[in-house]
Amino acid sequence: MPTKHEATDAAGKVWKRTSKTRVYSHCVVIHTAALPASERWPNGWPASSKAEWASTLTNAQNNARRWQRGREGIAVEILDARIVGGK
Repeated sequence: MPTKHEATDAAGKVWKRTSKTRVYSHCVVIHTAALPASERWPNGWPASSKAEWASTLTNAQNNARRWQRGREGIAVEILDARIVGGK
């Protein structure tokens, strides 16, 4: 039976994940800022967010560090995930 996980970021967006085999304890949310138009991207680049899920706090911290390393315009949140259904 699948396990459903959920985490809510600072903006109030709910991130969800379902897994049949894994149990996640943390969610790493990566927010990227919009980029203005340039030679490489004539229309610019919109702001976006994505989530990565981790089974331990250590894994979540490592994922967050990987995204933060030497990059501007990126904000990273580590959220506690909770099980909302399933097992």
